Amino acid sequence: MIEIVVALILTVQGNILEHTYKEKLSDCLKSKRIAEREVNPERIKFICKKVKAETEIYMGAKKIVKILSMTKWVLVILVSTLVIVEKIKNYMQMSMEFVLVRSVIVKKLKK
Repeated sequence: MIEIVVALILTVQGNILEHTYKEKLSDCLKSKRIAEREVNPERIKFICKKVKAETEIYMGAKKIVKILSMTKWVLVILVSTLVIVEKIKNYMQMSMEFVLVRSVIVKKLKK
């Protein structure tokens, strides 16, 4: 069945890793608060959002089979997170190159 539902979405470095159906937004926010206390908030993000999803009832409980669409706002956050991660990687690469160049210069100066 395709419907609009509340989902707790787990993202790792901007990629959706897992999603869970929640009956109400308040239930989702409660689960989000509990989960955020248990993980490194720099790498892992939790989002409560209404999504259009394919759902099914499995063993008496509703499950999200597949998220079909999210609002643009959530997609903007995910894309922004990816851009920031890429900038950090580039900065770290430049820092490593600087350290290598610096060490070569220091070695040459000592000779």
